Amino acid sequence: MIPPGVDLTRFRPISQRQSRDHLGYGNERNILFVGRLEPLKGLDNLFRAVASLEDPAKITLNVVGGDENSQEKARLQTLASRMKLTQSVNFIGSVIQDELPYHYNAADVCVLPSHYESFGLAALEAAACGRPVVASDVGGLPTIVKSGATGYLVPAKQSDVMAERLCELLDDDVMRVKMGTAARIHAEMLSWDRSTDALLDSYRKLVPAPTVAAAPAAGG
Repeated sequence: MIPPGVDLTRFRPISQRQSRDHLGYGNERNILFVGRLEPLKGLDNLFRAVASLEDPAKITLNVVGGDENSQEKARLQTLASRMKLTQSVNFIGSVIQDELPYHYNAADVCVLPSHYESFGLAALEAAACGRPVVASDVGGLPTIVKSGATGYLVPAKQSDVMAERLCELLDDDVMRVKMGTAARIHAEMLSWDRSTDALLDSYRKLVPAPTVAAAPAAGG
């Protein structure tokens, strides 16, 4: 299995203060979700986790991605209102690639609450930016998130466990920095250069090298 990679030049650690100033954010605790808006992504569980934190009013959940006028966004907005999270959840919508690193670096923690995830590129981009990730223990996410070292893996659909891990990270500045540093180091092992090199090596092993016929000796 050869995992996809990440552009380590584009996605790299930047000053959190610089990133927040660029995006117009304040000093509140910042949780980030990046991905499509669809039920499979598990945002319902992330909303429940945030709502159960001690003081959700001091936390901002920035949701990056999704169609501005989708039915799923409307459903999630209604859900956030019912949970009294209207002031905490910020639906940002789709952003261009050049802006994504600022969103990752402005965050305290990135969350992938997916019910299933084939790989989880957002988790790898966050790790490359030096941010710890809390993710469901599904699909390819264990390849990216080393639980207890670069973030935490939690059972899918268990918002109470997710809330516990978020609380631990948001309350411990030293742990976040330590895990973020480890996340960047791990991400450097998953660059696009390494992925393409591994893919080429696999092709070389599968395709036999061409044989070169020996030239006949002079004079027959």
